[in-house]
Amino acid sequence: MIDCKFTNYIDINVLYEKYGLKKSIRTLFRIGVDGRIYILEQEPCGNNRAQFRLLILDVDWDEEKLKNSECHNLGEFDSGFYFIHPIGDNILMVRCRSNYNNGNPDKNASILTLDGEVISKYCFGDAIRDVYVRPDNTIVTSYFDEGVFGNLGWGNRVGAPPIGKPGLVVWNEKGEQIYCADRGIADCYALNVDNNNNIWYYYYDEFKLVKCSGDKEIDFDPHIEGAKFMLPTEDGQSVIFDSGYDKYGQYEVYYLYKNIENEKIRFLFEENELLRIYCESYGSRGLFVDNNNRMFIRRFLSL
Repeated sequence: MIDCKFTNYIDINVLYEKYGLKKSIRTLFRIGVDGRIYILEQEPCGNNRAQFRLLILDVDWDEEKLKNSECHNLGEFDSGFYFIHPIGDNILMVRCRSNYNNGNPDKNASILTLDGEVISKYCFGDAIRDVYVRPDNTIVTSYFDEGVFGNLGWGNRVGAPPIGKPGLVVWNEKGEQIYCADRGIADCYALNVDNNNNIWYYYYDEFKLVKCSGDKEIDFDPHIEGAKFMLPTEDGQSVIFDSGYDKYGQYEVYYLYKNIENEKIRFLFEENELLRIYCESYGSRGLFVDNNNRMFIRRFLSL
């Protein structure tokens, strides 16, 4: 058993009080390619619309502390955004779903300024599981089964093939496809991107882990079924996974190049195990929010 002991935490309640924010049921936490933490709040205002406010945190990943924070009012938009990432000096916001609409599909990806001005909109397809922006500003989208096989007008007799049919797609900043996976992915369960521009993905139904470096792919078998979270360590030797089906709240370490069993890992603060963890990762950086609205952060160099 590995004990990961955090030394500090960021009090989300204090930040919300500072900026007059209210926590909603659709609060989004993301780690950006720039190492900052992005928290998107959506306050409903009727007719499926919401006011969006974006909290950006500058943090010290090694000291596990907040350095600075800022809050931006993005304005009012249709509700339903599930993903947010910085892209250059702007913000990418993406909805999970997109109706085909008889050839006029919903544009479910928007690039905005921090003042809320929409610069461009694209359709990234339906049933998006996850979104990452890489260091080179290309965008990676993964899809769950409805995005692969078709729904909401995609993939039927008169609709176009689902955009998410490959299970994983890479886009440029203009919303043009530049890469598609070719593995018969039925559902891309987990996704990550590291600071070397590598894509890590884990998919159903083989539950293989793939490291994609340009045209080169390396397969690994973590011996886990149904994981939704993964984090590769900075040294490139191991990956933290959640333990998958029927093991909510449990985590383990898979060693990429050692023929040994996975090792359990716990997350602790002041000797107490964190409860009801919500977690996000970007490369080797991870954030964990517990049931007391405390955010714990760490860059995992090695295990």
